[in-house]
Amino acid sequence: MKTTFFSFIFLLFGFFASGQTTYDITWKQDVNGEDASLEIQTGDTVRWIWGNGASHNVISNDNDAPDDFGSETITQEGYVYSYTFTSPGVIDYFCNVHPGTMFGTISVSDNLSVDAAENLDFKIYPNPVKDRIFFQNQSKNDDLKVVIFDVLGKIVKQDRLSPDTIRNGIEVSSLKRGIYLVQVDDGTNTFTQKLIKN
Repeated sequence: MKTTFFSFIFLLFGFFASGQTTYDITWKQDVNGEDASLEIQTGDTVRWIWGNGASHNVISNDNDAPDDFGSETITQEGYVYSYTFTSPGVIDYFCNVHPGTMFGTISVSDNLSVDAAENLDFKIYPNPVKDRIFFQNQSKNDDLKVVIFDVLGKIVKQDRLSPDTIRNGIEVSSLKRGIYLVQVDDGTNTFTQKLIKN
């Protein structure tokens, strides 16, 4: 039983650390442009959820579109077409029943590789931590958005640090003992690190 629990925890951390995200688009007439366009990374999933009972589909004529991308024409409110993007590219898509009012663009970029993440020279310390975490960041001119997740993926703390306040770190003494994921976004890169709270 313990082995199963620990296997689950490691799988969960692998999922969160890899950064895969699922995005939802309510797919109905007059959903287009910004409301139907996303910038995502490889490995992310987009779900188109039919917002009414009219006939809709999701198709693309783009050369960048994967061969298996696209749905059938369905007339069912709440129907979900889901696609996980595994290659970078820019895919323009539309509903061929309502092409003038239902269209968007999915821009897929590569995930930051492990080697590239190591080159960011970003560090969270001390780890394990008792009271306060600090950040070592080579790019000290940007604000840092910091989000801390528990093992279930729930946000337990979030903060924004300016270049002037970054040296103060973040107070974490109120967190329970355990394992957390700390996600830091400097506006250009996102970095995730496991944190042990004593």
